[in-house]
Amino acid sequence: MSSFAEILLDVGRDYSVSGGPEFNTVIVTTAAGFEQRNQNWEVARGRWQLGERYVQRAKKDDLQAFFRARRGSLQGFRFRDWTDYEVAGEGFDPAGARNVQLVKTYDDGSGFAYVRTVTKPRSGVTLTRAGSPEGYASLDTATGILTLAPDVEASVYYAYAENPARLEFGLAHGFTTGQSIHLRGLYNTWEPLNDEVYPITVADSTHITLDGIDGTGYTTEYESGAFAGLYPQPGETLTWSGEFDVPVRFDSDEFRAEFVTSELFHLVSLSVVELKT
Repeated sequence: MSSFAEILLDVGRDYSVSGGPEFNTVIVTTAAGFEQRNQNWEVARGRWQLGERYVQRAKKDDLQAFFRARRGSLQGFRFRDWTDYEVAGEGFDPAGARNVQLVKTYDDGSGFAYVRTVTKPRSGVTLTRAGSPEGYASLDTATGILTLAPDVEASVYYAYAENPARLEFGLAHGFTTGQSIHLRGLYNTWEPLNDEVYPITVADSTHITLDGIDGTGYTTEYESGAFAGLYPQPGETLTWSGEFDVPVRFDSDEFRAEFVTSELFHLVSLSVVELKT
């Protein structure tokens, strides 16, 4: 079975859930009483107790089925931390890239802001650019990778083994000298240039050169199916807003329920721990 199921745990009465982020720090106290501290984890890990509760038979059956389907602590799943599940106006600079990883920044003004990678966003994420709504191509809710929509995209026709490397397009490309473009779909000797961003110089309406890229080690060849895309440029800030879940697993292989009446059960607290992906 897969190591993770894109399914949300519904514990029912969320008011009894407690927990949050934890770090791992080793503290050594010298004979003189001074401390030496070593940070074992740069990235925090969340841990939550779902809390003891009384539930009806139907809810007990749902939770027990969920626990059995995960095989205890074997398979991960999505969890909603009601103390921290929203992002509002998080700024980022895609720097000309097509794909960006969603993050959330915790800034207390001390100069030591903490940046958290958001890997399980919910659908419905919104994007703004210069204060106005901005569309995007797609969002992978299993990884938190946002794929932006290009302002301009041109189909590559030929790639020339020159210094600097030169690209030819079948139609007018629409780029301007000094812009940075993203390349995808190149193959053979040119494949290493895929999914990177390159500043360009425009030679004419159908040719550009990739600044700083020596193409003499490649092969001049037809590159049908490759694309050069113009995305928000370096220094241009976008913001995203939305909600997210946390990837977790059960921290125990044991599910304990106490029979109270034919329709009422007492559930012993379950612990879940965040998965670092």
